[in-house]
Amino acid sequence: MVYYDTIAPAYQELYKEEQMEKIREIMDLVDIKEDDFILDLGCGSGFLEPFIRGYYIGLDISKELLRKIKGNKLLGDATRLPFKDRSFDWVFCITVLQDIKDKVKVLREIKRVGKRSVITIFKRNYTREQVLSMFKQAELEINIFKELSKDFLILC
Repeated sequence: MVYYDTIAPAYQELYKEEQMEKIREIMDLVDIKEDDFILDLGCGSGFLEPFIRGYYIGLDISKELLRKIKGNKLLGDATRLPFKDRSFDWVFCITVLQDIKDKVKVLREIKRVGKRSVITIFKRNYTREQVLSMFKQAELEINIFKELSKDFLILC
């Protein structure tokens, strides 16, 4: 069983406030159109979904968290995205990357399927230099690199 399946009943209570703070910060930086295609990679219970005006799809490895999503959702693995190249106008990967073993592989997948991306990663385990190195290895060009209270916020 996936770890997030076990904590799904308490997920909203545990993470909502923290995630909403990040999402509000992100929404001030991006311009999403009504006809944009959005991938919420590692969507959890769908905190981002209400903020999206375009076509939304949430992808997560947790069946239990996906049950909380109202719209389009898909059970999947961030290292092998089942989408064609440049399928999405935006790929959001909020507070997911630190939980993934092969971060560079996921960043390459984000680059492959998305035209633009928004990625956050917890600062507690990584320096700015380590994060920049990951993005360089993935050949993902950074447009904005911002330090939040607990995370690095990167727009590509």
